[in-house]
Amino acid sequence: MKIDRVRSLHVSAEWDYHEPLGEAHLSRPESIYPELAGDPSWPVKNVASGPPYHVDAHFLLIDTDEGATGICGPVGDEDIAIINRAFVDILIGEDPQAIERIWDKMYRHSIHGRKGTPMMAQSKVDLALWDLKGKLLNAPVHQLLGGPSRSRIRAYASMLGYSVEPNKVVERTREFLAQGFTAFKWFLPCAPKDGEPGIRKNLAVIRAAR
Repeated sequence: MKIDRVRSLHVSAEWDYHEPLGEAHLSRPESIYPELAGDPSWPVKNVASGPPYHVDAHFLLIDTDEGATGICGPVGDEDIAIINRAFVDILIGEDPQAIERIWDKMYRHSIHGRKGTPMMAQSKVDLALWDLKGKLLNAPVHQLLGGPSRSRIRAYASMLGYSVEPNKVVERTREFLAQGFTAFKWFLPCAPKDGEPGIRKNLAVIRAAR
């Protein structure tokens, strides 16, 4: 069995989501520049327009000459561009189950891409190959990677995009507590550049959640 094609699938749809969306934005490294702070591109670029939201996604597919396909996604436009430019020639003709060999070949090829976006793109290829291997062996990937180490996993609620105003934090936390969540991941609004006032604002979010 050999890899004979690497392709991407573009999916476009309308997301009829009516809960609060994009109420707050992360403080990111570039937020030290006022013109780059509060980037509204998450979770959808047209968040201000209201529902339904237009959503685009790409999926990576790795096909074999025996008809099996591995998939990973959604993946970003940059991932697809890097995979097409840097990795496709390495993948074609390879045994798809030789995952460690393929990973090493991609890594050694990416002399100037061993961190950041190129490494993320390589990870998407790796995920698609593990998906393919699980299908070929008719086994969940976690078994191929060593099997389960526990029977239960505590889930947390990601609060990305929700308002970080303290009264809203209390409201949202109570809503998710009622759904059964016992842990939360709040995204603090201020960065080191915001100094002591920023620390106080972050602490207010934590106090409200507690």
